[in-house]
Formats: sequence, structure tokens, C-alpha cells
Amino acid sequence: MIETNKKRKKIIIDLFFNTFGFGIYMITQQIILLPIMAQVFPETEFSKIVLYVSIYAIITNVLGSELGIVRQVKQDNISSSSNYNRILLQLLPLVVIVSIIALVALKFSILEILLLTVVIILGNLRLYSAAYFRVNKDFKNVVIQNVLYLIGIILGVSILYVSKLIWIPMLLAEVLCLIFDLVKTDLLKCNITKTEENKNIWKTFKNFGFISFLVNMTTYFDKIIIYPILGDNAVSVYYSTSSMSKILALITNPLHGVILSWLKGNDEDFKNKVTKTTLKVNIPVIILTFIIGLPITYLAVRILYPQYLESALPLLLPVSIGMAFNTVASIVKAILLKYVDSKKLVTSYIIYIIILVAAGIGMSSFAGIIGFAYATAISKFALWFMFMIILRNINKTEIRKEEISEK
Repeated sequence: MIETNKKRKKIIIDLFFNTFGFGIYMITQQIILLPIMAQVFPETEFSKIVLYVSIYAIITNVLGSELGIVRQVKQDNISSSSNYNRILLQLLPLVVIVSIIALVALKFSILEILLLTVVIILGNLRLYSAAYFRVNKDFKNVVIQNVLYLIGIILGVSILYVSKLIWIPMLLAEVLCLIFDLVKTDLLKCNITKTEENKNIWKTFKNFGFISFLVNMTTYFDKIIIYPILGDNAVSVYYSTSSMSKILALITNPLHGVILSWLKGNDEDFKNKVTKTTLKVNIPVIILTFIIGLPITYLAVRILYPQYLESALPLLLPVSIGMAFNTVASIVKAILLKYVDSKKLVTSYIIYIIILVAAGIGMSSFAGIIGFAYATAISKFALWFMFMIILRNINKTEIRKEEISEK
């Protein structure tokens, strides 16, 4: 009993520090950096920045962050000395090539392409390092890392007002974090000699990376496809309205990281309790998230993006609905990653993307940006619904096992 209470207390403390650390990062980006950039740059430039931030997030989450998550999920199966740093280095050419292609497509200048690519490379290292801290349950360093990011952004935006250099705030923030990460992680301490586990890690990473790519498409793909469909203004208006979904990620992302740190793959009783509890609470969490999210979204647009408020008002309802379903789906995903075949998740995300593209193009053609917002809400509901079916099937399987064991 005493041991159980200690464990619960440790989980709560870990969740607090992980949430606090991630909260600093999200507030830095969503409440400080991007609103200031919306004031400094014209709408055309700001829409490019929004698309860049989306591409940056997809690349760094799919590669650096996901490699760290593989380290978390497989910590019982693969030795902690396995050479993840080798794989991180092998991913560098892919990061550079994809970044440059995306930045050229967005028509940034040569200098901006070079320095914004460096920002993505450093962001990849930062997210990998954050996962390293979580593997070792050192969540205080997650907080310190994000405080340094905040300091870098504040210094950068001070220069931004004078210089109008898009890359300066993000580059300063990433450099400060890099110095800290080099000191506190094994980035420089661990060699990059190929080990026996390397092939196994690569295989797991490819599976998780593909799922992560599809997951990140649920978060950022709507902001990317709206650009060719509806143009610059729609990107700015839609982003300003949906930006608070990132603030609600204060709940889901840290919880996701802590869940992966503590879930037990081989404990059937624990697995049964987790699936049962999740099935019971998911509807109340959706309702609560919607009730909280709607007024917060309105206030956020009014305070941070007042220039887009009038255009954003019709989007508040569909964006808040989509945000609620996406919040719960993100939490459930952490459980499904541990307990189900990854093919089921891949199928769910592919169906989600098909629904989003088809509904987005169809509904925006006759209802514009409002139709697109409702299409996004419908696709996120569909993803949540598919996750619930998978989770319910897990629960049914566990119940059958219990019945057989009792006999």
C-alpha cells in the first residue's frame, strides 16, 4: 500500500513537471512568438510563417521526438546503452533535404532557407533530448530546457522588432537549448558504433515514425491544405482561431509522455484497469474540453489576434468541437501505442486524412473557410470514434481472458 501511494505520488509529480515544462514551450510559441510575428509581418508573410511552424513541428515530432519515444516505449526490451544517437545522426540528411524542399516551396530567401533549416535541425535535437529526460524520469530538466527556450524567444523578439529577421527568435531559443542538452544528455557522451540492437531499433522507429507522421497530420495538415484551397487570408484566420488547440495540448502531450513512461506492457490487470477507466471517462472529458475550450478560444483570438476576430467568430463552434475530440483521441493514442498492433493505428489515420481532404475540399467549395472548419471537426470525430472501437475491442479481449482464467 505504501509502495503504491509512493508510485502514485511520483506519477503526479512527473506529470506536473512535464505539463509545466511543455506549458512553458506552448505559451512561448503560441502566446508570445506567433502573435508578435502577426503584428510585425504582413498577412502574406505571416501565413508563410504559420506554414513553416507546421512543417517544423511535423519534422521534429516525427523524427527527433519519435526516436526518443521509441526509447521510452522499448525501455524494458532494449538496453539503455543501445545507440539511439547513431540513428539520430543518420536522420540528419533526411531532415536537411525535407526542410530545404519545403522552404523553397514556400519561397523563403536563400539566407532564410539556410537558417530556418538550422532551426529545424536544432529543434530535432531538442525534442530528442526532452525524450531522453523522460526516459530517465528527469522531468525537472524538461522544465529547465523550456525555460531556456522562453529566454531565447524573448531575446529574439526584442531583436525582431528592429531587424524583421524571421529566423532570429527561433534560432536563439534553439541554440540556448542545444548548449543545455549537450551538457545534460548523452549526445556527446555515447559513441555511435553500430550495435546488435540497431536494426531492431530502426524497425521499431520506422513503425512509430510513420504513425507519428499520420498523428501530426491530424494536428497540422488542416493548416497546410487550407493554403492551396483558400489562400493566405484563410491560413491566418484559421490559425488564429485554432491556435488554442495547442494550449489544450498542455494536457495531452505531457500526459502522453508520462503515460508512456509508466505503462506496463506485460501487466494484464493494469492493462485492463487502464482501458476500462479510459472508456468510462472519455465522454465527460470531451464535454469538459468543449465547455472550457469554446470561451478560451474566443478570448485568445480577441486578445492575441484582434485583427482576425470578426472573421474568426463563425469558426469558434466547429474548431472547439474538433479540439475536444482531438484532445481525447491524443490521450487514447498513448494507450493504443502500447497495447495494439500499429497497423490498426495506421489504418485509422489514413482514413482520417482521406475524410479530411475529401470533406475539406467539398465543404469549402460551397461554404468557404466555415465549411473547412466543420470538415476538420467531422474528421477529428471520425478519428476519435475509430480509436474508441479499437479500445473497446481491447477491453472485450481482457474480459474474455478474465472469464477463461476464472474457469
